[in-house]
Amino acid sequence: MIHCAVLAYPGDNANELLDYLVETCPDFIEKKNSEGDTPLMVACRLGRIDAVKILLAANADQSARNQRGENILHAAIERSPKAYQLRELLDLLDSGLRSHLFLQRKNLNENGTTPVHAWISQVSGMTLGADNRNNYRRYNGSGYAKPYIGQEKELVLMLKLLLEYSNGEELEMLNGAGDTCLHTAIMTGMIAAVRVLVEFKPSLVYRENAVGRTPAELAHDKLTSQKFTMPDKPSIKDRNRVHDTLRKNSEEFIQEAAMDAHSTEQRRSLESLGLSDTYKPQEVPLILASMGVEKNRSSKRLESGSIDLVLWDLCRTTMKQHPGKRRLVSLNEANDVAKRLGEKYSASRYFSVQARVDDEEVDPDEKESGTTIDFAVQEMKSRLSQAWETKRRHGSKNSSSGSDYGRSSSSDESSDIYESLY
Repeated sequence: MIHCAVLAYPGDNANELLDYLVETCPDFIEKKNSEGDTPLMVACRLGRIDAVKILLAANADQSARNQRGENILHAAIERSPKAYQLRELLDLLDSGLRSHLFLQRKNLNENGTTPVHAWISQVSGMTLGADNRNNYRRYNGSGYAKPYIGQEKELVLMLKLLLEYSNGEELEMLNGAGDTCLHTAIMTGMIAAVRVLVEFKPSLVYRENAVGRTPAELAHDKLTSQKFTMPDKPSIKDRNRVHDTLRKNSEEFIQEAAMDAHSTEQRRSLESLGLSDTYKPQEVPLILASMGVEKNRSSKRLESGSIDLVLWDLCRTTMKQHPGKRRLVSLNEANDVAKRLGEKYSASRYFSVQARVDDEEVDPDEKESGTTIDFAVQEMKSRLSQAWETKRRHGSKNSSSGSDYGRSSSSDESSDIYESLY
C-alpha cells in the first residue's frame, strides 16, 4: 500500500494518503517489492521529495539495499536529476550515513560500482537504463551514446555536487572490472568528467587499475592507437570544391576570420582549463563546449581524434603541474577482481545459476518474490520516464490526473539560477 501511495501523482492528496498509511501501517514502511526496493528507494528513484520527507520523518531505513545491491543514492541518480534537485534530496539524508552510502558498491553483476562511478558509467553511455541494467550500449563509430550530449554544463554541475557530498573518498576504489571513475571517463571519452575529476584529485592520474594501467597511460594509448590507424582513402571534401566555396555564405567567412583573430584569447582560456597543446581555432569552441565551460552554438561535435588528444593533454598537463608517484594496484585488489570475474563466469558457465552477491546475505522476502514482478514494480517502471518531474505550477492543486503532471515550468529557470550561484 505504501508503495502505491509513493507512486501516486505528486500532490496534496498523495501526501495525505502517505501520511495516513505510515501512521496506521508502520510495519509496511520497510516492505520491499519483488526487486528489493523499499518505499523510500522508490521515492528516491522517482524524485518524489515530499514522499521522501514523509518517509524519513517516519524513520524509514536509509541504509536499505535492493537485490542489485543498490542503495538510495544509486536509486536517486539513476534517472539523471538536475543538480539543484539532487541537492535537495541529499540534504534530507543523515549526514553521517550519507558519506558511507557513497562508498557502497552494487553487486558484481551490476559491475560493482559506487554511486558516483555508476553515474559516470551511465552518463558516458556505457550502461543502459533500468530495464536493461546488465547490457551495454553499442559503440556507434563516433562514440558511445551519451545522455548529456549538448548538456555538458549540467554534467559538470552534477559531478561537482556529487564530489562535494562524497568528498571524493570513493574515487580510487575499483569497480567489478577493476577500473576507477577516471579510467571509465577516459575510456568513454567524457572530457567534461575527466576535467572535473583531475581538478578535484590530480593524483588519480597515477592510480593503476587491476591490470596495472593508469588513466594517463590509457589516454596515451588511445591517442597512439588513433595516430596509427590506417587512414581512409583520400577524397575531396565538399567544402574544398570550387563551386561549393563560391556558394558559401559570407557569414561563414566572417566567422572563420573571427576565430583566427581570437586564437590568442582562446589559447589562454584553454590553458586555464588545464590544456597546454595547440588546437585549431575552429576546434576551440567545440573543446570548451565538451568541457562544460560554454554552450555549443553549432551542431558540430569534436571528432574522435580530437577527443583523444584533449584527454591525453588533460592528463599530461596534470602530471606536469602535480608531479606524483605511481600508485600500484595491490595484490589483494587484483586478486579480488580476478576472483569476482572468475566466480561470475564459472557460475554462469558451469552451473547456470547467478553468481554470489558480494558475500552479503539476501533478504528472505527477496528470495521469496525474486522470480515475480508485482504490481508496484510494474507501476514504478511505467513512471520511470516521469522521474524527477513535478506538478505544473499552474495546474490543479489536488488533481490526480496525468494532465497536470509534467516538468515544472520553472525548472529551467531554477537550473540557471543554481548554475550561476555554484
